[in-house]
Amino acid sequence: MAVLTIVSASVGIGGTSTNTSKNQMGEVIGQGVVVYKDTADSDNLKIADMNTILPSDVYGITVDGGPDDDISVVVTKGLIRIGSAVTAGEMYYLATTGQIGQWVDVLTGDYIVEIGHGTGPTAGPTTMIDVAIKRVVDSSGLPVLKA
Repeated sequence: MAVLTIVSASVGIGGTSTNTSKNQMGEVIGQGVVVYKDTADSDNLKIADMNTILPSDVYGITVDGGPDDDISVVVTKGLIRIGSAVTAGEMYYLATTGQIGQWVDVLTGDYIVEIGHGTGPTAGPTTMIDVAIKRVVDSSGLPVLKA
């Protein structure tokens, strides 16, 4: 399996009850990218990297892309049209820097961050993910690395 190939023109808010926010970008970021708020940079959005940030810092998925200092709409919870075929019921994760993938795409030693699950028809592909970002922690509340 490979990380999702996002068609930028197809990324969008997927429902009226989807939680979104508008945030300033702290670097060039594309559409459909997993981001975090960089507290050292005025909470500007940066591309999430499962090796260098805490899983709790993952904030959402960009709907708009653009240059540094531009404003982006970010889905933090709820439906997003991700611009890629996904499987209904399948869980998706932060797989590589800013990208979404399945469990097999998460590398050994990476933090485990659930992004959400594919949703739509029970048979066949869909392009919707129900975003519900969750860091996976152990019984002590510490982030879990993939073994």
